[in-house]
Amino acid sequence: MYTNYHNRGKTTTTKSVAHILNESLTSNYWLGFIYANSNYFSVKREVRGVRVLCTEEDSEHLKQLGKYLGFKISPVLNKTSNHCSLSIYSQELTEILDAIGCHRSMRDRELVGQGAFLIDKSEFWRGYADGNGMIFTGEEIEDTQFRIQTYPGLLRSFTRYLQSNRVNDAMYHLYPTKLFTEITLIGETALRMLELIYLSQPSSEGSIKLLSPRMERLTSQAQSNEQQPFKRAIYTASTDEVISNVIDGRFRQV
Repeated sequence: MYTNYHNRGKTTTTKSVAHILNESLTSNYWLGFIYANSNYFSVKREVRGVRVLCTEEDSEHLKQLGKYLGFKISPVLNKTSNHCSLSIYSQELTEILDAIGCHRSMRDRELVGQGAFLIDKSEFWRGYADGNGMIFTGEEIEDTQFRIQTYPGLLRSFTRYLQSNRVNDAMYHLYPTKLFTEITLIGETALRMLELIYLSQPSSEGSIKLLSPRMERLTSQAQSNEQQPFKRAIYTASTDEVISNVIDGRFRQV
């Protein structure tokens, strides 16, 4: 049993959240979702839990994460940004996440140690894509585009996953910024990615849905080619070069 701290100075004791490491489809999926868009928060300068973010469209889906972990909590809507956040007051969860490489700083996150098993798990990358991925297609876009934001450590893991599924670095594009790197798969490669993490994988385990409403809508639109067009300049380079440039603070168009 763990003591989990809640706001207004109140505490409550809940069951352990260790089941998030049981290597099931559900736990792997939610770990990907947390990796993609979350931060640690503190109370009186001491880390107390994890805050997970999502779009307003996925607020009910985010609520299911809290339910899976054993918390009866609801996401809070930020009316200015139209985003939601779910604050999970659990020091145990922060310890688990830190041990598998989901560190406080998103820039430092990677899949190492106890988290290395997630590299080849399609359900983990589906959760990650549900957290911050995008799919673009439309009449002004020649080919479907699949895009996620990532960081140096996770970029290495993601490209390993791609390579193990016969997608090499000549088949995708990287767009580095000072905060993160966008990786974009285009055309047949994007469709291959959708097949790997969405179409060929179960969308639920028992009563738990492993697909966010937002990405369910986007994958459906990609299949029917009804998504509104989106254009953006793309930078290309080898994966190792981009990682090196991001770490060293160098950014250049290739």
